[in-house]
Amino acid sequence: MIRTERKRGAATRGRATGVLARVLALAAGGLPALASCSADVNSSLVIVQNQVPETEDGACIIPSKRDNLRRFSGVYDVDLDQDYPFFMFPLVRNNLPAISEDNAVELNRIEYTGVEVQIEPPPGITFPSTEACPSAFAESERVSLAPDEERSSMVRVFQPCHSATLRAMFNQGTLPDDPAALVQFRAVVRAIGRHAGKTVESDPFEYAVRVCKGCLQRGYQEAFAVFDYPKVPKCTALSANPYSGNACNPAQDSLILCCERQLADNSTKLECPGRPQPPPATSP
Repeated sequence: MIRTERKRGAATRGRATGVLARVLALAAGGLPALASCSADVNSSLVIVQNQVPETEDGACIIPSKRDNLRRFSGVYDVDLDQDYPFFMFPLVRNNLPAISEDNAVELNRIEYTGVEVQIEPPPGITFPSTEACPSAFAESERVSLAPDEERSSMVRVFQPCHSATLRAMFNQGTLPDDPAALVQFRAVVRAIGRHAGKTVESDPFEYAVRVCKGCLQRGYQEAFAVFDYPKVPKCTALSANPYSGNACNPAQDSLILCCERQLADNSTKLECPGRPQPPPATSP
């Protein structure tokens, strides 16, 4: 679900399930090739900062107004119930001045078409890049920016396949699997747009991402501390779950408590975030 945020200007808004469905649909359709870009001498297209999403009634809201609240780095847990992407929320600006008058077509609009991403691993680490799961890729957006206008967007800087790759690196010992270890990757992001028939790109925006196996599943307080990763409670053991994760994406930036759900055939599956499950009824 996407709406306008009334109290702070236009914004991207969507429930986590809707956001991930949109991502999976994009992945199924294929990603665009990296653009061949002309030099942007006047810095007409700029990534101003990375926005901090808000949560309202379980929905993910990305503010489109600039303020002092911004996120300089993120945390990406790759050991949840499925392979999730990792999102960045760039605030993109058209730096060009308005030049048209008398309601004429504004010639200094920029069509923001997405970003190009380069994933860079820590020093001494080789991050696998394949045709199916490249470490350099493009993400599409379609936003028309008037002169001096800023808009927020939501783009993947790690794809779901990268979660599987990173988890394998932790399991193989290529990366330290201690949840407390600091393993920091960098996502180097450029905004791409079209102006006056030419492709323009922003200067690179570097975003630090701590990658981990289980670090967002530890550090719970009080009675929940016994469930710190790698322990996983049964869903029937939960009467509540105060650690529901990030509304924009369960795998990033917020503590999340998973649980093991028992299915009708007596098999179990991991569920993140975990929802309390009533114990099975017993015969009188």
